[in-house]
Amino acid sequence: MTCRPEDFLTLARKLSSSSEEIERRCAVSRAYYAALHWAEEGKDKCPEIHVDTVRGGSHEVVIQRYIQHRTSLPAKQAGYILRDMRNKRESADYDLSGQCLASDATYQIAAAERVQRLVGEI
Repeated sequence: MTCRPEDFLTLARKLSSSSEEIERRCAVSRAYYAALHWAEEGKDKCPEIHVDTVRGGSHEVVIQRYIQHRTSLPAKQAGYILRDMRNKRESADYDLSGQCLASDATYQIAAAERVQRLVGEI
């Protein structure tokens, strides 16, 4: 069986209203990965970039392809939203001293949906 970005978002929605903080953290993470996979699927709509010039890993390469698009506002918006989502995902996964609220998960889900729409507009 294969997975699609929608599957990550479906799981994020299921986990987002949980009373358990760990499930809300997982919702934040899964929503980010839904958006990342949509961006990955649409990255060929963006200009190639030299990987050597990008500081960071494979996620940052995808983000930079969108941000550095010179003629598409939706691409730039998708890139900046994706970067913000990655930061929120890293906080949810690594900053265990902070709280992860249901509103954090809801925000991340809405952001993923926006990335999906923006990638479709490019």
